[in-house]
Formats: sequence, C-alpha cells, structure tokens
Amino acid sequence: MISVIVPTIGEKNIAGTMRLILYRAKHPVEIIVVDGDGYALRRVGRENVVKVASERRGRAFSMNQGARLATGSVLLFLHADTELPLHWDVAVMKSLQKSDYGFFNRRFDSAHPLLILNSFFTTLRARLFGTILGDQTLFVTRKVFERVKGFPEQMLFEDVGISKKLLGYRRGFVSSAVVSSARRFLKKGVIRQFLLNQYLWVLYRMKVSSKRLYSLYTGKNLDAVCMLAKYPSLGKVKTRLAATIGKQKALQVYRRCLEMLILEQGGSDFFLGYSPTDQKKEFMQSYPGLQYVAQVSGSLGDRMQALVSTLLNTHRKVVLMGADMPTLTRKRVARAFSLLDTVDIVLGPCVDGGYYLIGMKHEHDVFSGIPWSSDLTLKATLKKIKGLGLSYRLLQTEQDIDTVEDLKLYRKKGLKI
Repeated sequence: MISVIVPTIGEKNIAGTMRLILYRAKHPVEIIVVDGDGYALRRVGRENVVKVASERRGRAFSMNQGARLATGSVLLFLHADTELPLHWDVAVMKSLQKSDYGFFNRRFDSAHPLLILNSFFTTLRARLFGTILGDQTLFVTRKVFERVKGFPEQMLFEDVGISKKLLGYRRGFVSSAVVSSARRFLKKGVIRQFLLNQYLWVLYRMKVSSKRLYSLYTGKNLDAVCMLAKYPSLGKVKTRLAATIGKQKALQVYRRCLEMLILEQGGSDFFLGYSPTDQKKEFMQSYPGLQYVAQVSGSLGDRMQALVSTLLNTHRKVVLMGADMPTLTRKRVARAFSLLDTVDIVLGPCVDGGYYLIGMKHEHDVFSGIPWSSDLTLKATLKKIKGLGLSYRLLQTEQDIDTVEDLKLYRKKGLKI
C-alpha cells in the first residue's frame, strides 16, 4: 500500500486535496494529514484519512512524523496545494519496479511563461542531478526512507537535504504531471519570488544557517519559547503545595497555571517541553495545536541543557520558562528576546532564590552543578555565568507558586486560581 503524507498549515482547500487523492487513485491508499495549526483537523472529516496534530511546525518535522505513523510500504510526500494526476498510484508502483525512489513531472496552475520555464528546468535538474523539490512529490520505499533516516530536520530546503541522502539509490521518474499552485508567485510577483528563491538557493549552497534562511524567506525572526511541564497527574505535580491543600486541589492549581500560560504564550514560536515522555499522547489530547519537544532523562539542568541545544538547532534565540508563574506575560517574554540582542543570557529571578525564565542565543553550559529547587539556584547560576565571561540582564523579580503562602498572595491580587 502507498501512504500519502500531507503536511499542512492553514490550507483552505485541504478537503478538496483529500478527495482528489482518493478519486484519482486506482487502488486503496492511506492518507495521513499532519496539521500544523488545527485547520485541517476541523475541516477534513473523511473516515479513511488519518488526521494528526503536528508535534513541531515545519515541513521536515511534519513529514517525518507522518512517516512514523504510516503503515504502507511506499511513502509519498504531497504538498497540500499540489494535485496528483489520474491513476498516480499505478504510475508510482510501476516506477518503483526499477527504482528505490522517484518524483513526478511538475507544472503550475498558471500559464505564465516564467513558470513554464521554471517547471522545465526544475524537472531537467532533478532528472540529471537528483535535486528534487517538495512540490515535485517525492515517493520512496519505506525501507530506503528509514535507511537514510528521513528528512533532515531543518526549516528550509529539507527537500534538497533528503535528495542528497538518496543520491546513492536508484531514481525513478513519472512523466504524468502533478499540478502545483502558483499563488505564492502570483501574490508576491513571479520575478520577485523567483529572484528570492535563487538568492536563498545560493545562500543555502554557501551553508548559511537555516535560521537565517527562514528569516529571509518569511520576514520573521525565528525565536522559540519553551515551557517545561509535567503531565498533570494526581500526586505527581505541585507536591509541596499538595502537602498543605491536598493532591486534588494542587492538581487543579497546576492545570490552571498550564491553561493560563498556554493561552497567553501560545503561538507559532511556542513549544511545550513535556515530561514524562510516555505521556505525549495524553498531553497532545489535553492541549492540542501546540508544538511538543521531549524532556530527556536526568536532572533539571540536563533537561534544560538538552532543550536549549535542540531548539537552537532551528531557532535564533530560545527562552525557557517554568509552569509556576501563571501571570507571565507575552510582553515580558518579548522583552527577554529583545535584551538578547545585546547580552548573552537573560534571567527572570524569583523571590525564593530561583528563576522563572532563562533565555540565550548560543548554547552555554550554565545548568550543570547548580543546586536546583534551592534559594541558591539563581546565585549559583549567576556565579557560573560570570565565570564563563558572559554578559547578562535580569528581568523583574516575581513570585512563583510553590507553597500555600504563594497561592494566597496570588489570590489576594485577584487571580482566580
């Protein structure tokens, strides 16, 4: 069976894409829609379509996630704005009789002369050199996809990245054309978009970081906010508070903190650093539409270091925050990102000697050897920062919620928690 994996964010015609996949296939196929913003989960209702919320935004992450869920022996990666030709599944299986992977001829749904030329030379380059773009619809046997370890997890040019990995395998080609939307070219201007694409291609070949390429492509800075959180289970969270008010009430307080922070901070740059790792499914069901990244085993310092390392691979700056200060505003986090333009580390101190936020733009070892959950946590961290010769700034000192006295202070301020 062929598994069709469709990554999507806000594609308005996603339901129509699903219908065409099924209608134009001669045999039964599996469709997996990996939804980056919840739109497809609401719009696609077909029983024979597997719908799943994307764990992380970005095509590479979504396609790898879909591949892990797929049950077919052949994987086909389809952009949500691209249409497959009639009996595409027959053409794919015929091509794979003599190859390990392949791609389709591609044309745009516009007769603009430059787009026709673009399609011709893109196909020629793919046939001669094996550089396959995403809208040329890569198909590959599961065995080979797993052998090359999937798409490189980067924000742009993941299609070129996997093309390089596949060069040692037999390449096939389907002459029937997929039809890709030209709306991005038509909206920005065909020549302008074409020049931007070529500029980005040159920078990519010069090994400019994917973070910088993404910023040029979207016009946005790629910064990440990550909240560390345990799954809200009775007796597993807010244990110091539970000793006074009981496990059930402490659980309710923790859930309310999570809900308030997700509502305030949630957005395209927000991640939930979850723990334990075996409860990701429950987390995603309780808090859908977020991006998820697992906390590794080890001390709190080990987990924070790993999260910073993971997110700085794809983002320009990273801010980590806890789930104990429900009044932390988006404006305060934005202030932390702004300060990182001029210093190495930003910290948000807590009254009890810890900190509710830490941000950085390069990975630094400021987490090892720190006495966690102590009134010396911030002091030891600052000593380590100074010892490394790093610059830092402190945000406003705040009160987090660890004890019943902390909770009473918040309630006195009118917080319904």
